Amino acid sequence: MLDVQSFSFLFVLHIYLLFSIELNKKKKLFGIVSSQLKKKRKEKKRIMKVPT
Repeated sequence: MLDVQSFSFLFVLHIYLLFSIELNKKKKLFGIVSSQLKKKRKEKKRIMKVPT
């Protein structure tokens, strides 16, 4: 039988782990999106550099 203190600690730990996993997923998504945007910007710059 768990006492209240250890139960609350486990509960907080569980929420923290879930939160950090979600945060990591979002960071990965954000990283992918930002890298895609950077590629697009580089392509635009390349197009601008080409003399007409």
